[in-house]
Amino acid sequence: MGGPRPLYGVQRFNLKTALAISQLPFFRMKFHLHSFLARAKFLQFYQPFFHPLKETNSNCPPKTQEESPALALKKLEKFLANARNNNDKKAVKPTCMPVGAVTVHTADSMPGSPRAVWFVRHGARLDVSDPEWLKTAGRQHDTPISPEGVIEAQNVGSRLAPEKIDHIFSSPFLRAVETAHCCAEMLGLPIKIENGLAECFFTKWFPYCPDFIPTSELIQQFPRVDNSYGSVENPVYPETNEEMMARTRRAIEAIIRSHPGNLLLVGHGGSGGGLVVALAGEGAAIHAPTCCLVKLVENNGRWIVELDGSDTSHLRKTAPNIRNDPTIPAGVQGYYQEK
Repeated sequence: MGGPRPLYGVQRFNLKTALAISQLPFFRMKFHLHSFLARAKFLQFYQPFFHPLKETNSNCPPKTQEESPALALKKLEKFLANARNNNDKKAVKPTCMPVGAVTVHTADSMPGSPRAVWFVRHGARLDVSDPEWLKTAGRQHDTPISPEGVIEAQNVGSRLAPEKIDHIFSSPFLRAVETAHCCAEMLGLPIKIENGLAECFFTKWFPYCPDFIPTSELIQQFPRVDNSYGSVENPVYPETNEEMMARTRRAIEAIIRSHPGNLLLVGHGGSGGGLVVALAGEGAAIHAPTCCLVKLVENNGRWIVELDGSDTSHLRKTAPNIRNDPTIPAGVQGYYQEK
């Protein structure tokens, strides 16, 4: 009603349909490619169809009707036949490529783009900013992040949002999972809980063997947790620093082997130390304030520390405003480091 609808309002082409179009006689002839395929009107109507890996295009108007690929092909053939009859001699050489001539790369295969591993330490701890929490906490060894820690996690998530990251791994401790979930929300990715990234099981920190919240329970609070992933490593209590570093290294090496692409690891100071030693060698070092940002890139088989965690400019200093919020527990003063 109201005249013919624009053809780009019909059902999107898939790869099979696009390949079928490419076999039409007027697509196979060089003359017609030069005379019609490059026409501005054609490109305006049909450019959205020539990306075989995407179902939709945000630049296209919403679908106005549902039509079969066969009907869409008939309309396309009619349009090109009319254009061929016009024999427009002003047509220029086409700038688009034939279907199937474009290679789409994932983050780990982008030419000239080295593989990257990011590390984020968890946000500020609640037991540090509010010691009263310990008096009533049921799991004193597994503190969540403080209100300011939530802000830190959101800030680092915003900083990572434009980056090409394919997988997120988190320590099973609650403060790390909370931080990872803020990042996952920004990146639109699931979280794989890896026990190998856990804090060191020092007896001075843990007078008893700490346990973790089961993944089946974590997922109820953090829906981006991947319940199908199984840890490749598990800490053993008690644990020395050397044992923690070795355990972390095994976990990171296994993760890198089994998960191609760019990775984000969320953990603790020990996790960051184990990461940089595992990849960059014994002489490498990083800074690890809460919600720091560390980045290692692979260059000709060698890992190089590109960001060492010392730059925290991505963290907005919002402590004064937070203290004025009546919903924030008393005792929150500034940004805190892990004890």
